[in-house]
Amino acid sequence: MVKRMNRTLVEKVRRMLSNAVLHRVCWVEAIDYTCHLVNRLPFIAIGKKTLKEMWSGHHVRDYENLRVFECPTYYHIQNDKFKPRVKKAIFIGFMRGVKGFKLYNPVEKKIVINMDVTFDERAC
Repeated sequence: MVKRMNRTLVEKVRRMLSNAVLHRVCWVEAIDYTCHLVNRLPFIAIGKKTLKEMWSGHHVRDYENLRVFECPTYYHIQNDKFKPRVKKAIFIGFMRGVKGFKLYNPVEKKIVINMDVTFDERAC
């Protein structure tokens, strides 16, 4: 069962990264986000319940917070009065235990965690 789920996750990530700009830079984040999605999607085999619902007993059907992987985003920074206050990044997932999104800034080549984010899902 575990081997099958791992194979499923790797196949889904391979498909995500085949169309991706980042390709292999953020493969760990791609697996983490895929796992996040799989845990929140209903399965027919378990009575149209989610894995998270089966594990915790809580009804999880809030799909408002799901975002497109590698969606262009703009995050707000508050460094200096005269520097630009918005930087462009790419959405790569959620941060566990912290209210915020995981973003990859390709210019600075670093991962940023920020809560004040605007998504441009039309550009995906």
